[in-house]
Amino acid sequence: MLGLCLNTYSQDQKSFGPAPKASFYTVNKAPHSEVFVDNPNPNNRAFLIQTSGSAFQNFKQGLSSCSPVSFGSTFTMGFPAGYGVAGGHLYAIDQLSPFTLYQVDTSTGAMTNLGTCTGVTLTNMTGLAYDPVGSQMYAIQSNLSQSQIMTLNLTTRVFTPVGSPSSVCAGAIALGCPSTGNLMYAVDLVADNLYSVDKTTGVFTLVGPLGINANFGQDAAFDLSDNTFYWASYNSTSGLPELRIINTTTGGSTLVCSWTPQTEGIAIGPFSSGTTYGPPELLYYKIENNPSQVLTPNCASAPVGTNPAPVGGVNIGTGGQFDSCLIGTGNTGTNGINTGWNCNLAGTSWTISFWVSNLAEVVSGNPTYLFGDPGSTTFRCFYGGFALPNNAVVRGPMADLIFACPMPGSYTFHIVYNGTTVTVYRNGTLLTSENATFTMPTGTGFRVAGYTGGAYSLNTGGKLDEFRLYSRALTAAEIAATWNMDLACGLVGIKQVGNQIPGTYALSQNYPNPFNPSTTIKFEVPKAGNVEMKVFDALGKEVGTIVNEYKQAGSYSVQFNGDKIASGVYFYKITAGDFTATKKMLLVK
Repeated sequence: MLGLCLNTYSQDQKSFGPAPKASFYTVNKAPHSEVFVDNPNPNNRAFLIQTSGSAFQNFKQGLSSCSPVSFGSTFTMGFPAGYGVAGGHLYAIDQLSPFTLYQVDTSTGAMTNLGTCTGVTLTNMTGLAYDPVGSQMYAIQSNLSQSQIMTLNLTTRVFTPVGSPSSVCAGAIALGCPSTGNLMYAVDLVADNLYSVDKTTGVFTLVGPLGINANFGQDAAFDLSDNTFYWASYNSTSGLPELRIINTTTGGSTLVCSWTPQTEGIAIGPFSSGTTYGPPELLYYKIENNPSQVLTPNCASAPVGTNPAPVGGVNIGTGGQFDSCLIGTGNTGTNGINTGWNCNLAGTSWTISFWVSNLAEVVSGNPTYLFGDPGSTTFRCFYGGFALPNNAVVRGPMADLIFACPMPGSYTFHIVYNGTTVTVYRNGTLLTSENATFTMPTGTGFRVAGYTGGAYSLNTGGKLDEFRLYSRALTAAEIAATWNMDLACGLVGIKQVGNQIPGTYALSQNYPNPFNPSTTIKFEVPKAGNVEMKVFDALGKEVGTIVNEYKQAGSYSVQFNGDKIASGVYFYKITAGDFTATKKMLLVK
């Protein structure tokens, strides 16, 4: 049966495999390719995956023209069975055993092998579909006699059957899930019908005929912005692959356009680049719509110092890189953000970045300080002064590193130390670097937009925003990707609840759940010690650290903010002493 499903080219015999017309732009087609549609506009750009023998190639096009243009390099995998979008990422899976799961980079076309899947029982895996209601990836399997839906855990790569295999829908080749309700929809190429499928019971119900003689590899997916159901079909009567829209009330389909190459699959965004960037590890002052003029939260993943940190001698107002920011008043003294952290970057790699605008010398010839700690061998950064106007300098344990900061203007600077070199980037582009190997003692107080009591803070109207301190040297690629990116703030606030000492460790379910964009998590620790709580996405990738600090015995409440991460299922895990616990939460935007 499997060999017939994949290798028979008769127009009359149903198959999950390639169409008999095997040459398209000198490209031979295998079972499933992929179209990426950002919205239902037929003039919008799409992305395709086509094949030549065992090699696959990415293409892009405008949907109205159905004229693909290749991009990226060819790659190899087994027969692609289906594609699904979850959390802004695109996933692909092999149609045949061992059912390898891939993540697809929609910018470069690169395929990342995530490992093999288990739990398929009907020979062919024929489609994937993400349910935005339950934040669950579904799949459909078939052997041209029976079909069955399953759930797929993207972390463990285990399929779990829903209901029983059904002969009502004998040859499901594609599965789609709208943004509302408890029904999914399956395209059947044996009877050429559309079926609804109950997500809870797995029961198939006939909707109606599709209106064409469908055959060979194909797929379908919903545009969740308006629940239009797109079908990348193969019409055996016309002998053409076609893009169609399916009416989920009647089952009938209407033609959008025809392709010259066979195009057997469709997945609809939104997509991300495939790379998720979390907040800095040590300090992250977003000053984002800051409700207080005297305090600002540290949004780092493992924040150091006082949180929230006191602010003095400067104002907080509008006009920052993304929203609000620090605005100078031309004062001297212990101004800016008092982090409550003593700089201890000796012997390590690190990155400091910040956004500035409208800088000037408060008094001609005197520097305007951007950050520093006088105890760390006078480690500091300032504008003007010794460096002269339109320049800034990093000074302290290393040789002076002067870099251009022309004003008026707005810039994001990155200062990166990798253990042997200090490098400065401006707006994501390399500016200057010098060899440097140095150590510095632990400081006596690190300040942002300030330095010491007699130093000038920001000039009147000068602005500073998005101050970030990483405990690692960022790569040029990450700097280019994030210099103008508003990163997530994982921690909104943590507070102790009551004065009673709990008898046991406990982690409560977050509330509200589902949430958008913030939720509260409560936990209890019966004795003092370090408490760590991290958040992971459905693939097990760490999103951020909510808590990582020493806590006295007690009950605590912490808020997690998901405003800069995609909708989906996330897991939060607490580790305290010998106690660990994990719970699931759902972000729905």
